[in-house]
Amino acid sequence: RWILQEYITRPLLLKKKKFHIRWYYLYIRRENQDIENYILDIGKIFTAKDNYMEGDYQNQSIHDTHLKSTPKPLYFERDFKSEYGRDKCELVMKQIKKIFRDVAKCIDAKCYSESKECFEVFGADLMIDENFKVILIEVNTKIGLGTYQGDKVNINQILLENLMNIVLGIYIQKNDRFIQL
Repeated sequence: RWILQEYITRPLLLKKKKFHIRWYYLYIRRENQDIENYILDIGKIFTAKDNYMEGDYQNQSIHDTHLKSTPKPLYFERDFKSEYGRDKCELVMKQIKKIFRDVAKCIDAKCYSESKECFEVFGADLMIDENFKVILIEVNTKIGLGTYQGDKVNINQILLENLMNIVLGIYIQKNDRFIQL
């Protein structure tokens, strides 16, 4: 099977670099067969190594965005809001919620026969074009738990503690970081 996708030639840039956001999406099927969908309220921003310029599409240092090419820890919404402001941040977040509501409609996951409840965490990659339109690039079952070296934000701890809060109802901390869709 193949999926073809148009290349985003005019991406929104962060400090002159192309970027994407890794977002965490949680799908839960409860015993009564109700489906719950959540997204974490924070996303990791990955940039390309070098400043973006259109063309030269074989140059990975300007077109490929990864954890290893991101010079310092960057997050949505903290760093995005400081670069583009609250209004643009809210516009993007509204689109992200809609995208994941649509993703939820495409998932028909079943629990194992011996399980009455189940869940899955997905890592989804999103890009934003120069007009602040959010585009879903891919959804992964391998969520990517890599962290930035020396990062003061422990996103894996945030993810796992809040996952336990939602899935098991074991409240390790009081402020839930997952947003129900």
